[in-house]
Amino acid sequence: MIKRFRIPKTIRLPGVIVKVLVVPPSELDDDCDAGWFYDEGKPVIRISSALGIKRKRYLLYHELQHAIHDILHTALQDNENEVAP
Repeated sequence: MIKRFRIPKTIRLPGVIVKVLVVPPSELDDDCDAGWFYDEGKPVIRISSALGIKRKRYLLYHELQHAIHDILHTALQDNENEVAP
């Protein structure tokens, strides 16, 4: 169990640093508690400040999966000749 895990301000992935922001719910869509965005070409995960730490952790992991998928997809498109079929 991760007892003392805090929400980090950044997460370093290969070739990119993802910024993590805990924001007021008003900065997210009405039906979302978190989101993965590219703000001006910079990767950002936003999580609602109105949530408890367990929910924030879950949403961080969930949005990080989207980030990893999108970053990998972009990297493979940019370097498709270097990837074996």
